[in-house]
Formats: sequence, structure tokens, C-alpha cells
Amino acid sequence: MSGGRRLAIAAADLELLEREARARYPAECCGILIGEAGGDRQRRVRIVEVVATPNLEQRRPDRYTIDPRDLLAAHKRARREGRAVVGYYHSHPERPAVPSEVDRAAAWPDTSYLILEVRRGGGFAARSWRLEPGGRGFVEERVELA
Repeated sequence: MSGGRRLAIAAADLELLEREARARYPAECCGILIGEAGGDRQRRVRIVEVVATPNLEQRRPDRYTIDPRDLLAAHKRARREGRAVVGYYHSHPERPAVPSEVDRAAAWPDTSYLILEVRRGGGFAARSWRLEPGGRGFVEERVELA
């Protein structure tokens, strides 16, 4: 794990994400992470709101697609409120909370990707990642409770 950037999230929001991942299981859940605008986002990103969105992906349960209209609305509202869209989340049912090649191909730089590992038997983990410069892979961000 990188000694660099951290992703701070409230315990209540993390519990909400776990409930959502379990409710949508075995399909992936997905959504938007809104955080503080400005500050020292190179070192610490603080999530202030989690926005659940429908997963438009109907063909494959191991993929997710966020509606572009939801993305645009979240960006506009965040800007109005002096905040910013700082990342996205999705679940990996029965798979590790590690980005896949599909995740890498769709990732944007300087963006947090919180992946939720959810297991039928009760296991749950949340890990956050950001794309390395050049887009070759991911660097893990430390998840901490805010």
C-alpha cells in the first residue's frame, strides 16, 4: 500500500455501502463519492456524501455502469455546494476488493475507486485505489474512518 493518500469515510457511510452491496448481491452495486473540494487532496480525501446510483449494466452481473445523467447531476450539485466528486464505488461480489483490468481501462486519474468485496458467507472488505500516472496500474489508498 502506498504511504501517500488516504480516503476518510464515516463509519455510517461504510455500513450503508455494505448494506447496499449485500442488497444488490450477486450483481454489482455502484455510486458516486462526494468529498471536500480543495484542501490537500494529494494526501487525504474526506468523503462527505455517498450517492447510490442504479447499475445500468444488465448483461453482466460483474460489471457496472453509472448513468451519465447521474454523473452530471452529482458534479453540478457538488460544485454548487462547494464540494467535488472525488471518486466512485462499486462492489465485487465473491471477488477481492482489487481493481480488475476492466476497472483499470475505465479509470480516470486523480480519482478514488472504492471497491467493496462482499461474500455470501458474510465477509466484507473495502479498499480504495487510484490510477497511477500513465495509467498502467493502481496505487492503494489507505481507508480510514472519519
